[in-house]
Amino acid sequence: EQVGVPCVVCGPGSILQAHRPNEYVEVGQLTQCWDFLGRLVRYLQSQRLPI
Repeated sequence: EQVGVPCVVCGPGSILQAHRPNEYVEVGQLTQCWDFLGRLVRYLQSQRLPI
């Protein structure tokens, strides 16, 4: 965004647990992320946006 390009940052887990000693991601959080990314890809494909 700092250079004028819209962006989204997403991923599994809590930011409160990220980038710290002993960080971890629960399996359920990985599953939720995988499902979300799949839905996002299908939505974007359906929009037929130019690349």
